[in-house]
Amino acid sequence: MLTSSLLGPSSTSVLRRLDEFEFVQVVALDLDDYEQMRAEQGEAELRAVVDAFDTVVRSVAHAVAGPKAAVVIPIDPDAWVVSFHSHDAQELSQLVTSFIEAVVPASTGSLLTVTAGVGKARSGESKFDMSLKSAFRAMERKLVEGGNSVYEDHPVFSSEAEFAALSRARDRFQSELLACIRTADAERAVQAATGWIEFVSASSGSSPDLVRQATVAAMIFVADNSLAAADIGGEAEDRVRKNLEDSRQAFTELGILLEAHDLSYLTLWLSSYLRRVISKHSSDERSPLMNAVETYLRQNYASAELQLSDVAKAVHASPFYISHLFQREMQTTFLKYVTNLRTEHGRRLLETTDLPIEVIAHGVGYGSARRFRELFKKSTGLSPREYRERIGRPELDLPEG
Repeated sequence: MLTSSLLGPSSTSVLRRLDEFEFVQVVALDLDDYEQMRAEQGEAELRAVVDAFDTVVRSVAHAVAGPKAAVVIPIDPDAWVVSFHSHDAQELSQLVTSFIEAVVPASTGSLLTVTAGVGKARSGESKFDMSLKSAFRAMERKLVEGGNSVYEDHPVFSSEAEFAALSRARDRFQSELLACIRTADAERAVQAATGWIEFVSASSGSSPDLVRQATVAAMIFVADNSLAAADIGGEAEDRVRKNLEDSRQAFTELGILLEAHDLSYLTLWLSSYLRRVISKHSSDERSPLMNAVETYLRQNYASAELQLSDVAKAVHASPFYISHLFQREMQTTFLKYVTNLRTEHGRRLLETTDLPIEVIAHGVGYGSARRFRELFKKSTGLSPREYRERIGRPELDLPEG
């Protein structure tokens, strides 16, 4: 959490000169989706927008309260702390209201919108620090309620019951993420993680702390499972181990992550982490032939007659060489890869349809529903029916036998 000690000596000295005023009230301003827009628009174009808004913030603050009663402190690259001072609490409230009404609409029409966190008015010793913390607590609501808004300091908390209600969704997310780790599919992992964090944020009763906890939990889950999935020894395991070592730098940034109040920043940060870890789970780069093999399998996994020889023939390579590619580039076998692919598609059908399990089994390439049940339980720890019951799907028309 920011305090005056983190704002720089020059800002602190200015604030000390305003100690003569009895009351202080802090407004925190944060440009929405800044990091995402910087990636899309480029630094130069976005910097011009930020500089223009900085001019607006300063001019409005000084017009409303005068330079003696308002201090504007920029926090690079996309935020401001504006401190208003007065001897009269009612007058102070009016100054803050006038400032907010002028500044927040000023961003409309630009590349970026702004969110304001309004701290409580404070007096006495450490009044600035207390109002600043209040402003940033207000800003935290942006994580669960969205940007382009004005928030006051009314913290949101999650109950134990609300946290428990997310456990089923978390299990589904971790199951999908584990499949991504095993197949070294970083981009699919990014999509899954982004969807999960957005789901937590939008859930009834969610809180900023719960969203941050979900992000950190996803990091730890990936770190714990990436090396376990690479239990193959030799150079391939060394490569995964080295990449996980490199990724530990991300954990040193947790202090920043745990104070983040922008959902797009959390998802961008987690996406970067996933790409660093999961994309290196396989060899440095997939060969064109391996890409062709994967494309063929994703198009034909539902065929119960699918054999390694069929794949080899389709990509004009020998079965022996294809097996070698799976070991070298995917750190798995052809059979395990196909089984995982079929299980994953079966899981999705269990989640999204009411189809009988026998129909799903045939739809993902198994001639026998019993075989599908065996492999699904081996992969997930649950039978197909147990899995459906856990996620709340209706009972099936046909018995599982």
